[in-house]
Amino acid sequence: MKLWQVQRHWDALARSDPYFAVLTNADKQGNKWALDEFFSTGTAEVDKDMARVRECAATLATEHALDFGCGAGRLTQALASHFGRVTGIDISGRMIVLAREHCANERVQFVHNSRPDLKAFEDNSFSFVYSRITLQHIAPAYTRRYLGEFVRVLAPGGIMSVQVPDRVPAGDPPDRLR
Repeated sequence: MKLWQVQRHWDALARSDPYFAVLTNADKQGNKWALDEFFSTGTAEVDKDMARVRECAATLATEHALDFGCGAGRLTQALASHFGRVTGIDISGRMIVLAREHCANERVQFVHNSRPDLKAFEDNSFSFVYSRITLQHIAPAYTRRYLGEFVRVLAPGGIMSVQVPDRVPAGDPPDRLR
């Protein structure tokens, strides 16, 4: 599946049931997420992940973090309590609009990116690169390319915390979501 098709798919999900599309708890389907509850799951998840990161890298620089596949900003906002600046990036322009609507933190920015790369960012731009429940939604060839881009934009001494699928089920990733 081409990236423009993935973008179209996620834009449609952002229009119909955006928070469930990001965090698929069965009892929340049909626009049943309360926003405070939705965003508090991001805080809990990021705090847990950052505690593990700190166990491995107590001296992690905290200048600038990247949240790849930020969706509505659930994890991006939570990262702001750990980093001086946070950039959330997503393929869905509609999700980026939602993320901006729900975030008043001036240290957080959201970027729409429909490219198969991260050319919007210079080499060594981020002290932390983070991605959760995102890469399983795209074809493996794009995942490999993005992983290379994560390394490129990661500053020396930085940390990358990325969830990757351990297998690829049949069908293009967005087709599995229907």
